[in-house]
Amino acid sequence: MPYYELTERIRTVPYYELTERIHLFHKKNQEIYKEFEYTDRNELVLLAKMKLGRLDEKDITEYVWLLERWGYEDKNNSTD
Repeated sequence: MPYYELTERIRTVPYYELTERIHLFHKKNQEIYKEFEYTDRNELVLLAKMKLGRLDEKDITEYVWLLERWGYEDKNNSTD
């Protein structure tokens, strides 16, 4: 989207809605930064695989303690 179109769009958004959007954007950026800044590289790859649903059996068995700490539930091994 060209800059002039974006500025015109911003002008049509009420102030309170614009500030709320900025706040939510900043909050999401803080979450992303925290994950990248304070996570070991191997853990970061594991976290990405978990969020994308691409964990393999080796990842699950090797890092079950960490995955559980992150709130991961293995849908294949649940007893419903």
